[in-house]
Amino acid sequence: MAKRSMKQPGEIIQGRYRIEEMIGAGAFAEVYKGLDLTLNRDVAIKMMKLAVPIGQPGFDQEAIRQDMMSRFLREARLVSRLRMESTVTLFDFGAEEGGDMFMVLEYVDGLTLREYVSSYGAMEPERVARILRQALISLHEAHSYTLLHRDIKPENLMIFEYLGVPDQVRLVDFGIAKALQEGKSAATAAGMLVGTPRYIPPERVTLNELYPASDVYSLGAVAYYLLCGEEIYKDVVGGAMMILQAQISEQNVELPEGAFVPEGLRVIVNKMLSKDLAHRYSQAFEVIADLDTFLFLQANRRYNVSQELPMVPVSPVIDPMDHDTGDSERLARVEEEPDYAPTEVVEVDPDMFD
Repeated sequence: MAKRSMKQPGEIIQGRYRIEEMIGAGAFAEVYKGLDLTLNRDVAIKMMKLAVPIGQPGFDQEAIRQDMMSRFLREARLVSRLRMESTVTLFDFGAEEGGDMFMVLEYVDGLTLREYVSSYGAMEPERVARILRQALISLHEAHSYTLLHRDIKPENLMIFEYLGVPDQVRLVDFGIAKALQEGKSAATAAGMLVGTPRYIPPERVTLNELYPASDVYSLGAVAYYLLCGEEIYKDVVGGAMMILQAQISEQNVELPEGAFVPEGLRVIVNKMLSKDLAHRYSQAFEVIADLDTFLFLQANRRYNVSQELPMVPVSPVIDPMDHDTGDSERLARVEEEPDYAPTEVVEVDPDMFD
């Protein structure tokens, strides 16, 4: 029997927000299209699931539940601080009498990148570059607050048309965002990874560390998907655990030679996907600078404009190699990966490296 959703169409939240229909569900939350009855505008309503999505013995269920609630509150506080146009806008946040926590967000009438590629196939390279640039601007702002998204994937990037301008981008779902300076969460302490296996950066598995470069890696995996119309490690079988094993292998992920991608963009995406932190972009703004150069040169070739390209100085704010390597023996036990890319709670199994 299918599980009953948290809310049904017609229900009213705090006398103001009417549930219209469910538009998404994940491990930690359900998202509904709703109507703000006061302002008569469409909104997205995100409800946190109070039930812990794991059942293995040995976990402190209450500690993990409290951790989930803290993450949900942190997401609301984070998104309320972000102002860049490419980040989804938070309108309201609260809790119902029964304890269910919710946030009310900008409703984006568009498609996730997963939905777009599933329907229309791979994207033209210059479109991909413009989409990446908008996502990177959102990440640059979050990183400037020393906050990481940690779950960049096609489902969490939406595109839409507004006033005749196509490919407008919104980065959504900061649900597992983390401050760089924060300690380990209850979930981490319990020995779990939280993320989407194909988009988890290798250092998250091997070092249990994250940097701005980690979000860059995940966005590079999104870029690969947009340009090729298929996932990285598409031929890996055996579920998410085998994908994580591939992620931590030394061999870099690179765009296939047969993919029709201009060399300038190919170099950028391959650098985003470098598994060696020393060779990957360390900051979002470094990628933006190179994308600007690529787009400028593409326009220059298209219109045969003769103009000297200005130099854009870039320097890393954070040394990606300045960290404590910590425990290098981390992997996961997970269920078989479905056709879409869900955020997963993963139990660490250090014996996999013995």
